[in-house]
Amino acid sequence: MRTVCSAPFAPMPTPMPVDDRERAVACLTAAIAYEAGYEPLSGQQAVAEVVLNRLRLPAFPKSICGVVFAGSGRRT
Repeated sequence: MRTVCSAPFAPMPTPMPVDDRERAVACLTAAIAYEAGYEPLSGQQAVAEVVLNRLRLPAFPKSICGVVFAGSGRRT
């Protein structure tokens, strides 16, 4: 199996306000806990990587919380 790594993230051009950063960290933490809470560290890191990679795609929202909760209002 071949692992594909994306390019590293560049630093944000402007500092993120503290409240926004805390909310983003809380959303990312919730996603990791929900999707891979009992997985080893590598599984948890994979979930975080997926969320962060989706920020780059035009089909997804441009915030971590937006990506984490995208589609949460849909019926399953």
